[in-house]
Amino acid sequence: MKSEVVVSICALFISFLAFCVSVITILSGQHQKKIDNLISLHLFLHQGELSEARRYIREGGDQITLKNPLVRRVCSSFDFAGSLVRNGAVNKNMFFQYWSIPLSTLKRPLSQIAENTTGDNVKVDEYYKDFWWLLDRAQEYIHHTD
Repeated sequence: MKSEVVVSICALFISFLAFCVSVITILSGQHQKKIDNLISLHLFLHQGELSEARRYIREGGDQITLKNPLVRRVCSSFDFAGSLVRNGAVNKNMFFQYWSIPLSTLKRPLSQIAENTTGDNVKVDEYYKDFWWLLDRAQEYIHHTD
């Protein structure tokens, strides 16, 4: 073999290895970004005010309506979280490992307002569609991990 051919093959091999390392680096960075987003989302959802609002709903507060700011806060914050989870901005499995049971405790009390309307005859479960999506996926997650 001529030395030019050997050099060309070596250069091609090194280029291929560099390409593989680049792909692995990109994939690893995307995975890390999803974990970073999940941590930020956890910090957001664990704010004291939001935690208290979840407790109020979970323990059967006497005013489970959208007129109650605690109810709106829970619905809108988890609607935001649902949007991130549904669109793959956070690791879905890790999110549900942590949040499926807390979400399931909110489903029963909030189901009483799901069919209520808000705004221009939009049902609450449509207005907060990503939150209701989260509630359903949390139930599925619990039943599949038993």
